Formats: sequence, structure tokens, C-alpha cells
Amino acid sequence: MDLSVVPISYWSYWANVIYILGMFGYLTIDTINYIFKSFNESLSCFIYVFLAILFVIDATLYTIDWYMYAVKFRQNKDEAIQYEAELVACLLQNLGSYFYLISALLAFNNSQFTK
Repeated sequence: MDLSVVPISYWSYWANVIYILGMFGYLTIDTINYIFKSFNESLSCFIYVFLAILFVIDATLYTIDWYMYAVKFRQNKDEAIQYEAELVACLLQNLGSYFYLISALLAFNNSQFTK
């Protein structure tokens, strides 16, 4: 077995696990907020911030996975880096995740002071 496959699978595996946990988290909290209108808003905002942090970690792991596959473990070190479109996608995913985290933090902050 090629040793370069192990780190690639490792980063991708954990990125997928965190993504799935985050998606189930959003499904759960959105369902609870929809069914129970009187659910604690502060707790709900806190959970949204936690889930946004999960997606920042997820985007970082996907970027590490791209780096391992496209840069570190490429066959010929002399040729140009492949998969530029995936690099752009990783950068935009990171940017979107950080903006989403900032918006979740601002919503959490706003919910604390508007009561």
C-alpha cells in the first residue's frame, strides 16, 4: 500500500465526519426551533456559533486535504501544481465559513443585548 494515500484519506475522512456532524446539528436545531417556538434563543444562538466553528474546522481540513493531494504528494515535483480550481474552491469555502462564523457571532451578540 502506498504510504501517501494514508494522510490524504485521513484529512478527507475527518473533514467529511465534521461536515456530517454539522449538517445533523443544523437539522436538529432548526427542527427544534421550528417545533418549539419558545425554545431558549440564547442557547439556540450558542449552538449556531458552535456549528459555525465546526464548518470553519471542516473548511480547514478540506484545504489541508487539497494541499496533501495536489502539492505534497504529487508524482513529479517539477511540474506545476495541479487542481487550481479546487484551490479556489477551498479558499472560497474558507472565506464563506469565516463570514458565516462572524455573522453567527454577531447574531449571538445581538441576541444578548436586545432583551
